[in-house]
Amino acid sequence: MTRAAEPADSQVWPPQLLAAVRNLPDHSRLVIALSGGLDSVVLLNLAVAIHGHGSVEAVHVNHRLQACAGEMEALCRRVCDRLRVPLMVHRLEWDSGAPRSGIEEQARARRYEFFRQILNPGDLLLMAHHGDDQAETVLFRMLRGSGPRGLAGMPVKRALGAGHIYRPLLSFSRGLLESHARENRLEWSEDPSNSCDRFDRNFLRLRVMPLLRERWPSLERRLDHTAGACRESALLADRLADLRLGQLQDGEGRLSLGPLSELELAEQKNLLRRWVEIKGYRLPSVADWAGVIQQLVWAGEDREPQLAGDGYRLRRYRGQLYLVPDALMVEGEQRLLPDEVLERNGWRLRLQPAADQKAPCPSLRVTGRSGGERFRPMPGGSSRPLSKWLQERAVPPWERQRLPLVYLGSGEGEALLAVGHLWQSPAFSGSAPDSGWRIVIEKDSN
Repeated sequence: MTRAAEPADSQVWPPQLLAAVRNLPDHSRLVIALSGGLDSVVLLNLAVAIHGHGSVEAVHVNHRLQACAGEMEALCRRVCDRLRVPLMVHRLEWDSGAPRSGIEEQARARRYEFFRQILNPGDLLLMAHHGDDQAETVLFRMLRGSGPRGLAGMPVKRALGAGHIYRPLLSFSRGLLESHARENRLEWSEDPSNSCDRFDRNFLRLRVMPLLRERWPSLERRLDHTAGACRESALLADRLADLRLGQLQDGEGRLSLGPLSELELAEQKNLLRRWVEIKGYRLPSVADWAGVIQQLVWAGEDREPQLAGDGYRLRRYRGQLYLVPDALMVEGEQRLLPDEVLERNGWRLRLQPAADQKAPCPSLRVTGRSGGERFRPMPGGSSRPLSKWLQERAVPPWERQRLPLVYLGSGEGEALLAVGHLWQSPAFSGSAPDSGWRIVIEKDSN
């Protein structure tokens, strides 16, 4: 640990490091992920030197996995107090019965989930990953069998929640950062777990990387070249998939299975990966893609093949592929009140007065299907079973059960006014509804 003795305004930093933190993407709030280690302390000091302490915030996640976790948190508080930077601290809570295997990965996932929660639109979270981290990441992913997207390494910028992550130090070595940190007499601490080579990443850092650098002194530059080539490959794959999606995706965000079946397996995998990614999810790891796609595309019409991912499922219905998010289903009855947004099973409902309305507010209730519902799709037309009408409209079975139904009144005199976003009574829709009130129903894009 090194003690800081120089105030921030007397520090001296090389122009290239200052430029890396000066030339940031546009943002409304600048937040530094502060662990207390060398890299993040350097990044925080650079950010304050360029943008001023009044324009910078810091966040520290205390994983509570090491005996020194409290000391690291206290160090972060001292550093931020010295720089006059506000600090947010989040302490992870662990279930005593939680499995300890893979605990580092669990901690990482929970750390990023917290970052996602605190980022608002326009926020920029700076992370202090450097060139050595990037080289380790590329080599580690290669040993795990990653493809071009994984071998592209950590991106400089990516979206996270409503904001973005930005890594301005990826082109600098840890040695350079440490040299200037010592010159400026900064205070930081090393995580003792970094010296334990039983963790895979530490084994690479402590045992493998030094041997590789001894044999190939330009190792980081070589790995960076590999990562750059893989980034280009991943970019081209995305562009190709976007072109295909424009051809196969309809206005409801579904994929047509006929054209998909005519593509090569590599194109099918690339297309599905991109489609799932655009919708905010990740494609699951699959050993037999040929078998999965064979089932999705060619299984008999009486079958319901699906592929489960993290938080969603890919499902097929009538020649279309759907991405169906996993979500708790709201059941029971709810009231639709004026100028309030009612969210239910992927739909948003509002009751709005017409411009010249003078009629009293109707008593509307929203519920799900219970079976046996009938309605008149056309004014003055015959009454029809809702189940048959939904089949004719090719509404998938899983979506029929989630549809919000809006009723006026109750009992024998009740009237069905809306079936999700698919149908609404003319008395409650259009520019001048007869009732003086308008029901607005929107469906989520997924």
